[in-house]
Amino acid sequence: MPQFTKTEQAILAVLADGKDHKRQEVIDAVRNCLNDPMVSLRNVKDHVKNTRRKLRTIGQDIKSINGIGIGYCHVRLLGSDSGEPRYSEDLD
Repeated sequence: MPQFTKTEQAILAVLADGKDHKRQEVIDAVRNCLNDPMVSLRNVKDHVKNTRRKLRTIGQDIKSINGIGIGYCHVRLLGSDSGEPRYSEDLD
């Protein structure tokens, strides 16, 4: 099981419900968790990237959502012969 930083844990906590979340919701959750109002978009994007890398080792991912502005959703991955991630909701 990968080890997640406090920031990565905050990101996962807000995405744990599997629903789509706007980017600002994720940023606000990280700011609240760290008690740091100066957390930047760049900082959160970097942590999302690192969290994705760790999640993929256990068959999960953070999917970017464009229909609600820019946002994220925590999903589980399915195997794929092409090497590209396939998301469970892509099967509908």
